Amino acid sequence: MYKFTSKLIINLLALSYLWIILILPSQWYKIGPFGEILPAFDIIIIYYVSTYHSLNYWQLFVIGLLTDQLNALPPGTSSLALIFGNICLNYFSRWFLLRKYFINLTVFCGYSAFIILIRYLVVLIKSDYPIEGYEIVFYFLTTIFFYPILSTLIERSINILGQNAR
Repeated sequence: MYKFTSKLIINLLALSYLWIILILPSQWYKIGPFGEILPAFDIIIIYYVSTYHSLNYWQLFVIGLLTDQLNALPPGTSSLALIFGNICLNYFSRWFLLRKYFINLTVFCGYSAFIILIRYLVVLIKSDYPIEGYEIVFYFLTTIFFYPILSTLIERSINILGQNAR
């Protein structure tokens, strides 16, 4: 009876989690004039890769410049944020083992909040474009909610490619 109840609770939590991820960008963000808020795929992929491998600063700089072009940000904004985020991640990874799931998710929350806030701060300083607070919050939340899904997809694709390479 205990196993059935625990399986039922876990399945309900998983279904509610998927429902939140599917509904959040398209339905909950009807507050401002802009449409959906999609997760920051670049932050998720860079964080996942930098927890298992080391990224050089020039690689982060080039990725940041490409991200700036895709998101129509001022040049160098994402590069600055990614390099500072990677410096902080390397500093905090001395104390934590980032391969444990809950510690990894907690550190990712801080990492993505740091990078998103630097991006929006530079945009606010550099231009006169008004940014609503809800936009930042929903961008952060969709990124956090989407991280477990994308990290498992990345891990499975790396495992499949690794098996086929041998």
